[in-house]
Amino acid sequence: MDSVITAQAMPYLTQTLGDGAAGITVATIDRSGAGPQVRWDIPRLSRPRVGAGGAPERAHVAELTSRMIALRWQGSQQPREIPAESYLDLHREYPTVFTDTLETPAGWHWMLAAAAESILEAGVPAGSRTCQVKQKFGTLRWYVRGSTPPWMMETIAAAEWLSGAVCEHCGAPGSVRPGGWIRTLCDAHADRKSRR
Repeated sequence: MDSVITAQAMPYLTQTLGDGAAGITVATIDRSGAGPQVRWDIPRLSRPRVGAGGAPERAHVAELTSRMIALRWQGSQQPREIPAESYLDLHREYPTVFTDTLETPAGWHWMLAAAAESILEAGVPAGSRTCQVKQKFGTLRWYVRGSTPPWMMETIAAAEWLSGAVCEHCGAPGSVRPGGWIRTLCDAHADRKSRR
């Protein structure tokens, strides 16, 4: 199972970070009740990334990816089923993070849960409110208002960037696919879409 998780972990990062993923490798996979935790080897860059269009920190994207994989594989030898009413489950499980309903595809369930858990661990700031979480042009848009500290905006940015690497149907590694309605799909779901 570790080889399967490793094989999925790197495509999430390389699709999200592009050249920014250079040098990052899976160091190990730790087993815990919270699911398989991917531990990354992230070498320091000789100079910081600049001009990446507001790209979140590499380490932050890697941590969110690890959390997502852990939730996706928690207590199972294969990826867990996505809840049938994902948006309702997320709103019900994380009401202080998702203060409004979500308009997102089910395949992003584990990614959004991972981001919500990260925010909860740090503590939801008083007065912070999610006003909309949706898909636009194949990726996540997460709008908040009120008191939103930089660490929370970094988590939200990491989720928005990572969404372009997570299949909106099944949560497997994917990529943004143009053509009509822009979607983020894995190869299998992109193939099904093209056959219609």
